[in-house]
Amino acid sequence: MRSNKFIILNYIDFNSKLLWGKMQKRVFCLVSVFLIGALFLSSCGCIKETKEEPKKVFGGEKMKIPPGRKVYENKEWGIRVAYPPECQVETERKTWKGVAFSFKDEELGDAFGISCEKIGKDFDLASYAAQHAGADKEDLEDVTVGGKLGKMEKHKEYVMPGVPPDTCVWVFVVHKGRVFEFLFGGQESGPQKGIWEETGNRMLDTVEFF
Repeated sequence: MRSNKFIILNYIDFNSKLLWGKMQKRVFCLVSVFLIGALFLSSCGCIKETKEEPKKVFGGEKMKIPPGRKVYENKEWGIRVAYPPECQVETERKTWKGVAFSFKDEELGDAFGISCEKIGKDFDLASYAAQHAGADKEDLEDVTVGGKLGKMEKHKEYVMPGVPPDTCVWVFVVHKGRVFEFLFGGQESGPQKGIWEETGNRMLDTVEFF
């Protein structure tokens, strides 16, 4: 009887060890498959560890005024921006509901424009920017202006028949229940070449919200 019990106990012990070994192998295989799958998804871009920051950043939370610049401030909107002395400020214009900065040299035309309007809780910045800039939501570029995340669009647009198209830049940012639209543009040739874009980018660099 003892020998039979001994044989039975050994048999049970052997099978339990065999079963435990198989279970360990299965768990190891499952873990390996999971790790390989995670690495594959990560390499494909399906798993994002960190959110990508906007490629274009204009200014910071505190304004840095370049030498010789003047400052425009709107306390109602909670915004200030520095502009070059060769520009003048226009706050009442029928074609633009906001403030316009135009060059004193009429050949150069407008330099920069800012407008804003109040928004509701369900406001969608991407949809608004796409509609106002005449672009697809997928083509909008993420930017930061004055510490605020926003959307940016740049494309050529025909302003007047028979005249070469202007390259226009739209930037949209939300601040304290308002959506701000920054607009600047000009022609790639002639007296405006290079001036309008440099002026617009430099002005965006000085935008401060408060």
